[in-house]
Amino acid sequence: MASPTAPTDSRSRLAKLAGVDAVERPVLIAAWCLLPLISVSLRILDYPRTRDLMARFLTRNGNLTESDLQIERTARLVGVAARHALYRPSCLSQALAAWWLLARRGIVTSVRIGVQRDRRGFSAHAWVERDGVIIMGGADSRERYLPML
Repeated sequence: MASPTAPTDSRSRLAKLAGVDAVERPVLIAAWCLLPLISVSLRILDYPRTRDLMARFLTRNGNLTESDLQIERTARLVGVAARHALYRPSCLSQALAAWWLLARRGIVTSVRIGVQRDRRGFSAHAWVERDGVIIMGGADSRERYLPML
């Protein structure tokens, strides 16, 4: 039997583990739920179709305001959800989740995909930018990867 203060479901445990407050909790739970859906969609469809599908389900929440704090929180919470997922979501899944969650708040961002060649061959990475500033995916992504999209 669980103690009265113990969380009873995985979403509550996730929120407690991440130390989020009541304002951040819905964003964290949304990110945690979105990541596997996006990952499956990317495997079944492809990036353009997944992004188009997500855009169809994009409805903006009415009275939300844009702030740098909200942008930073959303990016951080997507990262927390990814670290506590049952699997390791790709950087593209994480970037799409952040893009969609921010777009719901009326915050325009762009998902960027870049490639690099190293001794093992080619690798790719995705990140999120807003007005040319990287907000998720590594501040040095533009230097390390040649942007393709």
